[in-house]
Amino acid sequence: MDLKVYSSERPVAALVLAHGAGAGQMSQFMVQAARGFAARGVTTATFDFPYITAGRKIPDRAPVLERAWCDAIDAARTELRDLPLFIGGKSMGGRIASQVAAQGGKEPARGLVFL
Repeated sequence: MDLKVYSSERPVAALVLAHGAGAGQMSQFMVQAARGFAARGVTTATFDFPYITAGRKIPDRAPVLERAWCDAIDAARTELRDLPLFIGGKSMGGRIASQVAAQGGKEPARGLVFL
């Protein structure tokens, strides 16, 4: 999983933020949102779903998107170890984050952020 991390100088939390269906992690919206959170003490990591990485326009089915989310969470826990972790996203990214959170897991996120 390739995370793009926007570090905060004095982080109080970490956020993994997923893009919506129409654009990837480097879209203007996602970059500005990640920078905005980082400026406010929340180190933020973004990632691309597999269909974006493959250059496709149509999102994968939910199980593939959920697996990508789980991989992103695992990568973030490795990279952003000691910070309380929140997950969320824009539109589809937020919806899939909520599905992953509802499934539970080894270490649940502290909360959800929807954009």
